[in-house]
Amino acid sequence: MTKPAPISSGAPQTRRVKVILTAEASELLSAAAKKGKRSRQVEAMLRLHDSLKNIPEIKVCYWESNK
Repeated sequence: MTKPAPISSGAPQTRRVKVILTAEASELLSAAAKKGKRSRQVEAMLRLHDSLKNIPEIKVCYWESNK
């Protein structure tokens, strides 16, 4: 078993997360991944990263705003 690279090494640090999607969101993710010729995992990573960069704070509850 190898040790993870020290943070000071300049190596990018990554973490895995588990995400629960609605059936509709799952279909949209699949379609976007297919169109971009990427895996669903890479598509989700890119979209989450982009969303966090461009929308630093969400002030309303998603589930309440989409009723």
